[in-house]
Amino acid sequence: MMEILKKEKSEVLIDQRSGSEQPRVEEKGHPAFKGKIERVLELSGFRRRNTLLGLDIGSSGIKFAEVNKTKKGWRLVNAGIVDLSSEVFSKVDTPGKLALDIRNALRKFKVTTNRAAISISGDDFIQRPIRVPRMPKKELEQVLIWEIKKYTDLPSDQLCMDYIVNPKQDESTDNLDVFLVSAPKRRIEERISLIHSAGLKCAVLETKAIALTGAVLELAPEFCRKTFAVLDIGCKTSVLNIVRDGFLSFTREIESGGENLTLALCNKLKYEHKKAETQKREVGLLSEVREDGPDSAEESLDVAKTLEQETDNLVQEIRKSFEYYRAQFPEDEVGELLLTGGGSGLPGLQKFLSQRLEMDVRLFDPLDSLLSVENPEARKYMQQICGRLSVALGLGTWRR
Repeated sequence: MMEILKKEKSEVLIDQRSGSEQPRVEEKGHPAFKGKIERVLELSGFRRRNTLLGLDIGSSGIKFAEVNKTKKGWRLVNAGIVDLSSEVFSKVDTPGKLALDIRNALRKFKVTTNRAAISISGDDFIQRPIRVPRMPKKELEQVLIWEIKKYTDLPSDQLCMDYIVNPKQDESTDNLDVFLVSAPKRRIEERISLIHSAGLKCAVLETKAIALTGAVLELAPEFCRKTFAVLDIGCKTSVLNIVRDGFLSFTREIESGGENLTLALCNKLKYEHKKAETQKREVGLLSEVREDGPDSAEESLDVAKTLEQETDNLVQEIRKSFEYYRAQFPEDEVGELLLTGGGSGLPGLQKFLSQRLEMDVRLFDPLDSLLSVENPEARKYMQQICGRLSVALGLGTWRR
């Protein structure tokens, strides 16, 4: 819902997948928001084209999902991951080379569409669910401007800002639940330029947190009426969302990911990085250690204990987040935690988190709701990588 640069015909969307059409934003309002909203995809005729490429550019690789909406549901046309360690990537991390890397990766997987939905993230991006007293739109936008100024020194004309009010909120309530997004124009321009240089048309920009939420709500609609959390464990960071009745009510980026576990093994057990990565994937947490493990039982126990100690740091951050959410919404309770991302496949993680957090924890499997992938070899490949595709699928299934 948030258009970033009109001249680029792209938009950052606060797409809460609420199950209802989002209202058009009227022209009246605060000047900082006026003119920021535009249904660019309608103007460009995008609604007549069903296929969209969800493109997630992360620190560990390029993840993409080419998705098509049919009468029977979402059909996965193409998907893949090219790791940063692959020969496709250059060691020189420059925008020009990265654009070439993206182009080569998509050519390698024979991607057919050039209309892309891409994710954005970073320390200078502001994403804040806030609750404010009910007020007229113009006053609300002024309050949101003040809120943004708490977190950035950039002037308003150098920022792209937008918000959405929870469309399901009862009009009789005294408060408004609002999700606010702000990003430096410079960063948006750089990302759009990168995508154009890769030979793609940038149709949609979304934050990773919103794309992740969208993936669950679109591909597991039974969660639309629940309060749940979803944890995307990436290479260097993890994203934790709490979603209430289809509305993103809390989001946080945690400085902990799969690489933290690997480095813990390198530091404490003096492993080389390659061995640490292998041991992490094969041994896992204590609950998974067996007498007939890949190495000696003693070494496996050392690996598992080290991984548990490091994972406990993540548990503490999750607990803090839940406590903060309960303080903001005392009438609500998080019912279930969904795991996704490359780090979610750590052996024993699901059971470990369930015990530590004392709640239901399960893996989010988007394949259950996607059509096709009938070829046995293709389905096996998708089962191996689907945990890393949630953000790309959330982008690809963006609701037109």
